[in-house]
Amino acid sequence: MKSFKFQKGFVALMTVIIITAVLTATAFSLSYQSYFSRANSLYAEYKAKSAALAQGCLENAKLSLAQNPSFNPSSLELALSADPTDRCTIIGLSSDSPSVGQTKIITSASFQKATTNYQAIIDSTNFSVLSQAELPSL
Repeated sequence: MKSFKFQKGFVALMTVIIITAVLTATAFSLSYQSYFSRANSLYAEYKAKSAALAQGCLENAKLSLAQNPSFNPSSLELALSADPTDRCTIIGLSSDSPSVGQTKIITSASFQKATTNYQAIIDSTNFSVLSQAELPSL
């Protein structure tokens, strides 16, 4: 009779240990997932900021080109606000590229290790954007 009671306690103990292990693993998995979800959300925010900076640089290049048709920087870094981290670079302008009457503008911006590189083709007469694409790298 004594050994039967011992086995009942052993089964109950093993059941509790297994249930505790499963619940601990589930809790760990959920917390790990939320940690990386937060990191991905933060990177998406940084990427949106770098895209806005690169777009601002593109608009600045269009304005400079409208004001001075001979504007052609080889690499011009701009501060777009009072914040020293809000910087972008006009990499270059190519007049009559890819065809006559069009200008190719390449800009780049980085924010917290998130980088955006834009290439835009604009109409040289009215400065409207004909095409714009994000480049994977320069």
